[in-house]
Amino acid sequence: MKKLIAIFLFVLIMLSFPAGVFSENEQPWEAEYTRIISQIPTKSQTKYILADLNYDGTPELIAGDNTFISAYTFQNNSVIKTTDNKDIPVQYFENLKTARNSLTNLTEFMGQIADGSDVVTYKMSFSDGVPRVEVLAIEHSDRTGTFKGSGETPQSVPDCTSLVADYLAGFTLKPFTLCVLSAKEIDAAGSKIEAIESFLKRYRFLSSLSDDTSDFSKQQREAIKKAVGDGLFASFDKISRLSGTDVFVQFYVNDAAQASFVFPYAKQYAVVTNADSTSGEPGAAVIYGHESELDISYLSGLKTQENEASNVYIDYTKTMSFRGIDDYVNYLSAVLSSSGKTANENGKRAISEYMEHAVNRSSRTEIRAKNNTVTVNDYGVSFIAENAADCMERLLKLCDSQGVSQIRKARTIPELVCADIDLSQPVRIEYEKGVAQKLAGVSGIRLMLSDNLGIYITASDLANLEASFDLFCIEFKKNGDVFSVVFTDKNNQTIDYINAPVWFIVPAQSEYSTVMASFKGGTDNWGGQFDPKNKTIEFSTNYSGDYDIVENDITMNDIGGVPSGTKEAIRFMVSKGIFTLDKHNNFKPEATLSRYDFTAALVKMFYATNVDAKSAFSDVPENSEFYRYVASAEEQNIAAGYADGTFRGSEPASKEQVVTFCGRTLTEKKGYTYPENDEAYLNFTDTDQISQWARPDIAVAAQCGLVNNVGAFSPSGAVTRAEGAEILYKTFMLLYDVSPVTTVPSLQSGADSAVSNVQETFDFEFRAALCILITIVLLFLSYVLVKISKRKKANNKKANNP
Repeated sequence: MKKLIAIFLFVLIMLSFPAGVFSENEQPWEAEYTRIISQIPTKSQTKYILADLNYDGTPELIAGDNTFISAYTFQNNSVIKTTDNKDIPVQYFENLKTARNSLTNLTEFMGQIADGSDVVTYKMSFSDGVPRVEVLAIEHSDRTGTFKGSGETPQSVPDCTSLVADYLAGFTLKPFTLCVLSAKEIDAAGSKIEAIESFLKRYRFLSSLSDDTSDFSKQQREAIKKAVGDGLFASFDKISRLSGTDVFVQFYVNDAAQASFVFPYAKQYAVVTNADSTSGEPGAAVIYGHESELDISYLSGLKTQENEASNVYIDYTKTMSFRGIDDYVNYLSAVLSSSGKTANENGKRAISEYMEHAVNRSSRTEIRAKNNTVTVNDYGVSFIAENAADCMERLLKLCDSQGVSQIRKARTIPELVCADIDLSQPVRIEYEKGVAQKLAGVSGIRLMLSDNLGIYITASDLANLEASFDLFCIEFKKNGDVFSVVFTDKNNQTIDYINAPVWFIVPAQSEYSTVMASFKGGTDNWGGQFDPKNKTIEFSTNYSGDYDIVENDITMNDIGGVPSGTKEAIRFMVSKGIFTLDKHNNFKPEATLSRYDFTAALVKMFYATNVDAKSAFSDVPENSEFYRYVASAEEQNIAAGYADGTFRGSEPASKEQVVTFCGRTLTEKKGYTYPENDEAYLNFTDTDQISQWARPDIAVAAQCGLVNNVGAFSPSGAVTRAEGAEILYKTFMLLYDVSPVTTVPSLQSGADSAVSNVQETFDFEFRAALCILITIVLLFLSYVLVKISKRKKANNKKANNP
């Protein structure tokens, strides 16, 4: 009987416990790769390589030597061997780098290896985890060789070395984490398991580091270069802050014996102290010649809370089978309980992202179109809004019970998925009065027309639109890369400009995709936030008009000497039209950021341009290129002038003004919370010079990573255009963050199943019925066993007393 009770309890626990949970130190792929590596016989030339080759956040495993390789990928909580290949030596993976093609803007895997006295230059691509190598050139020691480059077939050439150098000059190396475990290291460790654990720790640490290269001036970077040794130094991979003024430097070196290589041949590592020195003389450097020499325990101890990777691991593949709110709440409960540690700041961000994901998936339901018209009414919205609010309330209560504070307020966004839509024809969406009232407990409502076309309106903005129109309608038509948006009233009268913005999600190709808007009264580069997982761009507008999605990576003539991180920020902000160039395509990175520049950038970032707005500032003429932005900023309370009625747009924007505004924007528009203790984030050497009114906003900016809270802040100092572009870029990326997982609005299976009251009730009733059934079966078995036992005893008694 005791055994039966134990079995019964075990079954109940298994039914109620969610799928596996992993803390930061127990990510699921690690255990599986450990098992794979342990099972592979290690020979003298064997090497194991970890690198994220699919750009999905989980590394692939390559195992082999110079005669073969096996490739493994981790999908759906299990390892899949994608290939056994005898044509690609492991050396091709060991020397792999990522480089951006300046012509196509695509990031590609490339490398160079020595093959005897030859140098082989190659590209590598991956399809479903299967590697494919394309040889671009083979150089001989006398400079001759075969060269393909961008051509179709390789050609014999007399000066292959020069052709390779010219070809690779069109590529820029990007930071890339790749770790290698060799047979030699395994032998030195004395235990294969210990060597594997060290290997995984290295990858975890290196892949968690941020790229803070752009935080350092050219003078400081030169000083860091001097500290690590000019010698064979080729280029920085990235500089990452650890704590205080200590940084971790990853840099490439060129071995003199491999001088014919265009790409840097090897990577080394260093910890440099006092790297923020303005005197150009940083402190001592500890050099690590190879990744296997890294002391991960020591290095991890140097990392500050804000530079740590998330210590909360969410396995979104597990959520694909969740059907109701209980599943999402139970899973997060298990994650928080199993971690055994307080969530750090990036962990809190991960929790907020999960909460939004859970609300979205658990409330998602279908809405059917009729004659290509989708009608959103209060009856249809009522349940999903209540469901979404309930899910968020339960998740927040769970976090409170676990002592998890929110670094930003998670948005509660239920979602309707349209059925019976013909996107080759115009689609009409009607929002009836009363919908906004039903959305009172949530952030807004998202309507997905397809897997990459959607519309989002916040609850407050819809309330404003309902106050202005008895029936608010959107006529939406897709014509290639151009999307026509027409706002109308119940009489089908076109509304050129509405009093609240509407957000649109449409297909796009890259981070340099942008929205070119044409509307009554003007045209403009509208920008937009690219979502790489879903290949979409999201933007907001108040205007009826045509919105054309274009690639807009503009070549600039004067940012070659700018740090790579800042350069990427500038390219992004210019592509979105948030910053502009002069007539010679110069950005002028070292020029002072003016109040005009800053105001225009903010208005564009907030999609707040109103071409009909009027400015009252006496020193902003109507023919100024900045007039519409200053007027819009004045109308929207984005920027203010001086007591004498002037705006003084040509004056420099101070760092205190820029950072304060960005920090306040994240709290007001994105729900980030102010730190409980400002002083913990104000560790600048000149904190006493920061105005009291600005401190909370600068603290939240430091907490969010807009600025690093070390060194001098220089609150009254001017901000360069390069610095301004980077701070605003970081603000933009936090303001318009993207989904942590691919969004697919199918309602047929997994996390994308529509959840209704009936379904959730069914889930509960099914589990309850199953438990009751098991209880009945167990009780029946218990009864049978008791009967059998009594019968045996009776028979034994008769046998003993004939």
